[in-house]
Amino acid sequence: MLPPRALTKVRFLLGAVAIVVAAGAGGARAQAQAHDPDAYAIRAPNGVDEAEFVSINGLDQWITIRGRDRRKPVVLILHGGPGQAQSHLIQRMAPMEADFVVVQWDQRGAGRTLAHAGGLVDSALDLKTMVSDGLAVTEYLRRHLHRDRIVLLGFSWGSRLGVEMAEARPSDYAAFVGTGQAAATQAVSDAWVYQHLLERATAAGDAKGLADLREAGPPPWKPEAGQKAYRASAPYRGPEISLAEGAKAAFTAPHWTVSDVQALARGRSAYKATQLERDLAAFDPDTFGRSLAVPVIVIDGADDLTTPAPLAAAWARRLKAPKTAFAVIADAGHQALITHNAAFSEALKEKLSALGIRTN
Repeated sequence: MLPPRALTKVRFLLGAVAIVVAAGAGGARAQAQAHDPDAYAIRAPNGVDEAEFVSINGLDQWITIRGRDRRKPVVLILHGGPGQAQSHLIQRMAPMEADFVVVQWDQRGAGRTLAHAGGLVDSALDLKTMVSDGLAVTEYLRRHLHRDRIVLLGFSWGSRLGVEMAEARPSDYAAFVGTGQAAATQAVSDAWVYQHLLERATAAGDAKGLADLREAGPPPWKPEAGQKAYRASAPYRGPEISLAEGAKAAFTAPHWTVSDVQALARGRSAYKATQLERDLAAFDPDTFGRSLAVPVIVIDGADDLTTPAPLAAAWARRLKAPKTAFAVIADAGHQALITHNAAFSEALKEKLSALGIRTN
């Protein structure tokens, strides 16, 4: 998958620096905005707009519930990473709130949940604990919102977590929706991406990109070669949220403080010494998600070079499930859920309807 791990670490460090610098440069103004209770309020007659810490398996975890009509289907979003909370991206996710009750959950070790816990992540944290947390969040939502079943939407790492949750308790979910769907090992993804980039660069007459790719050679890549391959991929990747936009969104999001933003900047690194990191490294696509007792919908960005759409489609085809559907968002990449939220919401509505999935 692109970017390679070494480059991901560099980009994380740059992101952390950018957010901390932003904290010093614009913190006072942003703090004032963040504490304006009306900045992003939903006032529709049947709307829902809640944000609070909820005790989940003994740990206070940040959950937001937003929608213009509380009678719409409830969608629990499992963010990527692990560690890359997205509850602060309110403006980007707003289109979805017209058609769904959108639940954002800052997982254990992410975003406001991490900051509230003093920035600490237990080294014993594992996949089993994350699944248990997810099931407890689901149970809270079913009780709190008076629903028999909800829609489970997993993004990137969240798509792996979501499959595990749907396997554990299928009766709680009307459907599982994957985006940036985990479907292959990094080696398989990298090999697919490399060949794809060679074909795209050749078709585009991209001499510089072809030169970088040929100099990098096929994966696995060492850091320098990985950087060349990543640079060559730039014209063919879908859009992503910039560091500046992410920082601004966090500073202006209701309830968020500078310490929360600093926890957000830690992101993926908070998990580096945990059992969860080892669990993720043990990913086996031959045993992952072979059979689910819920309908499954995969919606991927056409230009996703992290978890390529064709590999996700192949996973969906071999999956045993009551119903399956696949959709591609044009001109979108790995972050299709965020960068193309309106199109994603339309695709989700269409697929739920086409499969006859009841969501109440």
